[in-house]
Amino acid sequence: SKGPILVVTFVGEMNDASIKTLEKCNAELIAIKDVKFVILYFRDTKRISMDAIPVLATMQKEIRKTHSLQICSMAPDMREKLKKQGVIRDAEMTNNLADAIAALKGRF
Repeated sequence: SKGPILVVTFVGEMNDASIKTLEKCNAELIAIKDVKFVILYFRDTKRISMDAIPVLATMQKEIRKTHSLQICSMAPDMREKLKKQGVIRDAEMTNNLADAIAALKGRF
């Protein structure tokens, strides 16, 4: 049986220098089969460059194939920008980690 929640925390700017790390994180997430829920926690992430957006979009797509997804603590300007671009889904967004966990608890 799958365990409850995996929290992936992002700190700092996501830019072209961080793409390899994001790709490695994505590969590791794909390999994890023993959790049911994934939270992408954008703690102190002030900027996501255009170069990193496709990697982030791919990561979310892969997570959704086998897990329920929540995204939290994204800066309001980034959140709006990525929503308009269709990169993130409003239904998966919460303001903070506690809200993200609460949103998933109803699905245990």
